[in-house]
Amino acid sequence: RIARAEQYHDERVRKAESDADDRVAKVERDARERAREREDAENAAADAAVARARQAIADVDERTRAAEKKFAEFERDHAVKVSKMEHEAAENARRLEAKLLEQARKTEAEALVKMRDA
Repeated sequence: RIARAEQYHDERVRKAESDADDRVAKVERDARERAREREDAENAAADAAVARARQAIADVDERTRAAEKKFAEFERDHAVKVSKMEHEAAENARRLEAKLLEQARKTEAEALVKMRDA
């Protein structure tokens, strides 16, 4: 009877140890799974951050190209305006010179007429 009780006790101890080992293994598996899930979530967050950073860089590049294009257009427009203004200034100078020459001729002609009359 004592032998059976000891045998029964030993079986219960072995079963309890086996159950405890199973529970420890399950807890460890669950912990590894949670760690894997946490790592996956962290990797996904890092990937998303990298994607946002790349998009921000692309946006800045796009705005930079647009600004450079606008500036180039401004420079072209400015060069055209400057050329037009220079052309107009040269034309105005020619007209003014022609007027002054005409006035000088008139004045000279009037002076010659007065000298003849005198």
